[in-house]
Amino acid sequence: MPEDYPRPVENDVTVENNSSFILGRTRVILDYERSGLQAHAVIQNKSVWGSKGNQALNLYEGWVKMSASNGLFAQIGRIALAYDDERIIGTNDFATASLSHDVLRVGYEGHGHTLHAIFGYNQNVERAYANTYLC
Repeated sequence: MPEDYPRPVENDVTVENNSSFILGRTRVILDYERSGLQAHAVIQNKSVWGSKGNQALNLYEGWVKMSASNGLFAQIGRIALAYDDERIIGTNDFATASLSHDVLRVGYEGHGHTLHAIFGYNQNVERAYANTYLC
């Protein structure tokens, strides 16, 4: 709107040309479990209602976990981490970009004790040519 064009006024408040958008998120969850092995995948679709071509289909979570009978485990893949009641690190499901991490998590869980070591992958530079870039 040009600066010299009069803006509509309702109840002494200037009315702006605002828009409202609704972002929808749909997730399909697949789980597999047998003795000593777990697999988990969450496929996510994010889109704005009524918009064409503005969709993002991605893998939100996808991991495999191997466990031993003595409490030791190894888990690798894209994992949504949650520690200390999600105050240190958590999933924050209300944000448009949910938090999942590409990590290797090894640890021990048993006899009232929990110990986790997490090794992550971080790509600081966006390289759309040499590497696959996913949002």
